[in-house]
Amino acid sequence: MNSKSIYYVAFRLINTVLGVLWGFVLMAVMVRAIGLEQYAYYVLIGAVGIYIASADLGISNVLYARLRYGYLGDGIVSLIAPARGAIVIYIVVSATAALCYAGYLLVGAPTEVGSSAGLFLFFVATLANVPWIVVRSAVAAIDRHLEFEIVDFGRRVGQFLCVVLLLWIERPAAIFLLLDVIWLVAYTLAFHSMRAGGLTGFSLAPTRLLADFRAFVASFGEMILHSSMFALSEAFSYNYPYFLLSVIWGPGAEVVLFDVFHKFLRAAIVTNQAFSMGLLPQTTRHHFAGQRAALLWTLLTVVGLSLLGIMAMNAVLFFGHDRLFGVLLHERAGLVSAAMFAAIALVSFANAVQNTAGSYIVSIGKMHLAKTLALTLAGCFAFATAVVLAAGGSFDAFLLVYAVVYVGGAIAWSWKALAVAVDETDLPQKIPGW
Repeated sequence: MNSKSIYYVAFRLINTVLGVLWGFVLMAVMVRAIGLEQYAYYVLIGAVGIYIASADLGISNVLYARLRYGYLGDGIVSLIAPARGAIVIYIVVSATAALCYAGYLLVGAPTEVGSSAGLFLFFVATLANVPWIVVRSAVAAIDRHLEFEIVDFGRRVGQFLCVVLLLWIERPAAIFLLLDVIWLVAYTLAFHSMRAGGLTGFSLAPTRLLADFRAFVASFGEMILHSSMFALSEAFSYNYPYFLLSVIWGPGAEVVLFDVFHKFLRAAIVTNQAFSMGLLPQTTRHHFAGQRAALLWTLLTVVGLSLLGIMAMNAVLFFGHDRLFGVLLHERAGLVSAAMFAAIALVSFANAVQNTAGSYIVSIGKMHLAKTLALTLAGCFAFATAVVLAAGGSFDAFLLVYAVVYVGGAIAWSWKALAVAVDETDLPQKIPGW
């Protein structure tokens, strides 16, 4: 690992810690400021934002795979237009969703929801993550990932300053407005990094943007189709419980408890991503060069480092759970059960394997395989959930079944990734659509 990769992994780890802490700290401050039941609405809005992120139809996955392949092989000049088109589509999706939600708040929302401007500004801040995904993919593909992480570090520090202000200024709307401004500054700096790396010529002219997007779809339509089904399936698997639980038990304690569970799962995911993305340049180079032994060693290194971080997280949870949940949920901390601890442990350790395998499969352009695995896992989640609810299962039973299905998915992902990694006949030029 060269010095740039070491710095990148270091910044990615710092951003990972800040991202995980941000979610927990925001929960603790918001529950204290507006109460658990009102905070549940913010949780649901955040889940809607994640679903909207899947509306990119997996373009970021295709974009990274193709940009990376071009950057390592046939040059990047012909890929500038598709990159611009993909970024703008994300921006259009985000703006449209924000306008639709603004209309809902004005004319159709229940009184207790519609009266809060903070919900809308929070939704805008959530949507800001949508174009950020494809910006990260484009920057990482041209080896500008270190610069991106430095910008992301500044953004996250700004987020924490907003939370500190919320402790004194109990006005969520003002705080989330400031958060939106921080996002605007971060995008300005990220686009500058992209131009410095060769992705120049960014234009907001409608005819130019439409042509860019058409060029992207025409070149990689088959990959986008597979990637879109993968993205939608992933979004379903991770987020359907938010809406299901709100329908069954209402937007209250169960929704917030699942959000706690999901935050720990998210902590495991971003811990793995810190290492998998840090070593992704080496992983893709080894794959496209046919260096199978080095590739396997790199993937095992990612899994091992991820497990160390996840073990540390579970140790903190095991020894400090009373104090931790007391801070997060205050007087409602007693709602957290032993079943939740077991479910968190299962999904966090399984994720070290699943996310490493998934990152590798997607980064080399195996969208058909990724789609098949994600659709199968989503179907298993749906079937298992239906069985639990038909049997009159409790929230704890639902969590444990969710965790068991997740472990099964991790086994399937890792098995397929290993098969691809050791396949000596799998050469880059055989990938469909490339």
